[in-house]
Amino acid sequence: MLCGGFKSTTENIPPEVSDIASSFRADIQAMIRPGGADFIQFDCIQYTTQVVAGTNYKMKINIGGSEYVHIKVFKPLPHTNQPPELSFAEVAGEADPL
Repeated sequence: MLCGGFKSTTENIPPEVSDIASSFRADIQAMIRPGGADFIQFDCIQYTTQVVAGTNYKMKINIGGSEYVHIKVFKPLPHTNQPPELSFAEVAGEADPL
């Protein structure tokens, strides 16, 4: 881990992280498969965080079989009363590191 960088990835997914990922399912669906089939599943299997003026989350999500997406979400500090924001979503392979 680098000072100011992302922590090591973990596969122990707390409910808060799963909830954040799930809240963007429709947005990720629209970005990855515009007008296409729904995701078969949507399970966050790996994540890492970076503390900034809030928290950046990188997550690896299994969307069915051997299909995965990587996403990045920024969650502002609580006093801002701002919701989390999806920064990007991209298709990834099973072996692609987060």
